[in-house]
Amino acid sequence: MNKIYRIALILTLMLAMLIGIVNVCLAGPIPSGFSVWDTRITNDLNKSWTVKFSGLLATDTVRSNNIYIVDANNSPLPVTLSISSDNTTVSIKPVSPYTLGNEYWLYVTNGVYRGSGAQTVVPLSKPLVMPFIITQDAHIQSIGKVYNTLLTDISVTTDPTVHSVSVDGTNMLYQGKNTFKLGVASLANGAKIVLKAYDSSGNLLQTLDYTSE
Repeated sequence: MNKIYRIALILTLMLAMLIGIVNVCLAGPIPSGFSVWDTRITNDLNKSWTVKFSGLLATDTVRSNNIYIVDANNSPLPVTLSISSDNTTVSIKPVSPYTLGNEYWLYVTNGVYRGSGAQTVVPLSKPLVMPFIITQDAHIQSIGKVYNTLLTDISVTTDPTVHSVSVDGTNMLYQGKNTFKLGVASLANGAKIVLKAYDSSGNLLQTLDYTSE
């Protein structure tokens, strides 16, 4: 009986470990090893995203399992992929409109290869992911961050109608060219902040809840 009990206990522990691993994998949409681009914001429900590569693409590697979009549940969206005539750019367009208010992630894995013909065919040096948010208003156009354990630099790019931007009530510093920056203390991954954009008269143009990736 003791032997049977020990075997059952080991199997139970192994199952619990596997469940834990699955939960870790599904807890966040961005796995380690990916280069994370700035978060883009758009109000275009049929937005087509364009990714330009530094060299010619091996076109047979441009497939939906290598370039794709997922939603917050990690469920893939049906998309169409189009390669430019010079084989350096891929456009990704949803088959059906995005859902307003949702966040999505565009992935380009290292299953995509560069090079063709006489050129050496090599995989991308690092896979990438670009988060994007579908909003009613898109005065805020992109959000980037440089993470540090003490102070994380948040950068926000807006359209020209925006005069000021705040992060959790603190005004960001204007950098020129519709860009604002602010250092935020102890901003860990998964932390939520509220961005607000105002016009020159102080009227609120947009409020955006943002989760640090």
